[in-house]
Amino acid sequence: MPHAMQIRQTGAPEVLNWTAVDVGEPGSGQVRLRQAAAGLNYIDVYHRTGYYPQPLPFIPGFEGAGTVEAVAPDVRGLKVGDRVAYAGPTGGYSEVRLIEDSRWWLRGRCALTSISALRSRMLEARATLGSTVLTI
Repeated sequence: MPHAMQIRQTGAPEVLNWTAVDVGEPGSGQVRLRQAAAGLNYIDVYHRTGYYPQPLPFIPGFEGAGTVEAVAPDVRGLKVGDRVAYAGPTGGYSEVRLIEDSRWWLRGRCALTSISALRSRMLEARATLGSTVLTI
């Protein structure tokens, strides 16, 4: 069974709990992602401390990257084995997670530190899945 860092109460780093989680199969519009990396940003600290409240319990981590393990039948443009990265929603501090396919996906190799900047450019350009956005 996969594990995740779960927060049951806000506070110092000691509130992070390594917990077994039942991930299950992707529902409509979802993919199951095996995480290879998770970003650590100030927003994750703000969530953990309660400065930006989250419903408890929750799994922090706003950015991540990994390999698609399973795809719901209605998902288009992603397949098992695709390497992707995303920014949001929370849940990145996990070995395996379900995530909506409508999130901003980046394929192949990329640096997590650039995801937030790229995401803002993609939003500005009103990019959709399959679009090409040049950032300099």
